[in-house]
Amino acid sequence: MQEDGCVKALSESINTIFQPTSQDLKKLSDWDRIDSMTESELDELAWECNVTWYDKSAPIDTKRNLVKNSDKIFMTRATAAAVEEVIAAYFNGATMLEHWEAGCDPHHFKIECSDPSTYTDNLQLFLSTLEKVKRKSQWLESIVLLLMGEGNMYVGAGASELLFSSFDCTNEF
Repeated sequence: MQEDGCVKALSESINTIFQPTSQDLKKLSDWDRIDSMTESELDELAWECNVTWYDKSAPIDTKRNLVKNSDKIFMTRATAAAVEEVIAAYFNGATMLEHWEAGCDPHHFKIECSDPSTYTDNLQLFLSTLEKVKRKSQWLESIVLLLMGEGNMYVGAGASELLFSSFDCTNEF
């Protein structure tokens, strides 16, 4: 069989066809060990997978989350779900409100964020990440910073009763 020309041609064509698949199989072992990868390995994997919204300066947990969810985000890119996924990975408690939820014009949206450091420390990262994931026809109307606080509030209520005297008015013509 090794000397048969047909078998040799068939073997070479099968090798050519399955060579890219075997390269992809090597990637699967990378996907299985994302939780144990170093930062440089995560950076390399994100570059190989063309994860454009990936930031090398992000914390390692954020990097892992972005790489793990990159296929999901690629499938839903330019949708509200993809924007929310990426924004939530970078910024704690951030959510997107589309125009009908936020009461703004069509093709506009708002971002609500409950972490003040997101808005103050990482605003440029926030905006550049958003630009890479959203539709080009969408426009950010505002970023709403939601703050909560504790304190005492005193409320008083009172009731008063007014007495009116009644008059007897008769009309005589």
